[in-house]
This record gives sequence, C-alpha cells and structure tokens, in this order.
Amino acid sequence: MKIGEALQELKELKSKLARLQSLQVGLFSFIEGTQPDKTFEEYNAEINSIHDHIIDLRLKIQSANLKSKITVTFDDGSSLECSIAQAILEVARYRSLLSFLQGMVPQKASYSYGKEQIVTYYLPLDDTAREEQISALESRKRRFDLAIQGGNWTFEL
Repeated sequence: MKIGEALQELKELKSKLARLQSLQVGLFSFIEGTQPDKTFEEYNAEINSIHDHIIDLRLKIQSANLKSKITVTFDDGSSLECSIAQAILEVARYRSLLSFLQGMVPQKASYSYGKEQIVTYYLPLDDTAREEQISALESRKRRFDLAIQGGNWTFEL
C-alpha cells in the first residue's frame, strides 16, 4: 500500500469513527417502544477496533515518512533531499511564517483617553517587501507540498 492510499484510508476511518460515535450518542435518546440497532457495548467494540486500526496506520505512515527520501527542487534551481517527515515539518514552518506575515497589517493609531499620548504603530516592512517575502515563502511551501504529494504516491508503507 502506498502512503497516499494509507492517508485516504485514514481519512475514511476517521469519518466512520465520527459517524459511529454520533450513533452511539444517539443511544441515550430514542423513541419509546423501539430498540437501537446496536448496544452501547457493541458500538464501543467497533469504535475501539477502528481506533486500533487508526493507530496502526498512523505508525506505519510515520515510519514510511521517516524512511522515504524526496528531492525538493526550488524556483532558483537549487534542491534539497530530505525525508517526507522533514518536508512535512518544513511546510508547517512556512504556514506559520506566512500566517504571521499576512497578519502584519497597519493598525489605526490608538489614543489614550485622559492623557495627551497617542500611540502609533508602524510596520518593520513596507507592503512591497512584505509581499515579496510572502511570495517567496508560498513558492517554497508549494515546492515542498508537490514533493510530498509525489512521494506519497511513490513510496510503500
């Protein structure tokens, strides 16, 4: 099984788990005179089985991500060979940096009532420099994403 297939199965298991948990909660309120399809214990057994399968699948995916090497080629022609696990961490780092930079917007001056003090805000980067940094980070993140996707459909668990 490829990593990508395992990730799809993991998504399906999580969805099934959510549905079963919802049905299990529904056991606490049902129309008088009717019986639920399954008992609380039967739902528990099925939910626990799915949890066990999810844990097993996640461990296999993590192991494969650590062992599988990919090459990330950037816009400037340089490249980096790393594990899929490292690439995933790099994507998370770029998302964090992008979130910070995109949140850097000028704020209105704030006034301190009762005093003659006005607090003004400034940005350490002008809009053009900020947009250039955002574009560069988005490009690097996209390159890591593409390499991860390629690796997910190349490497086996």
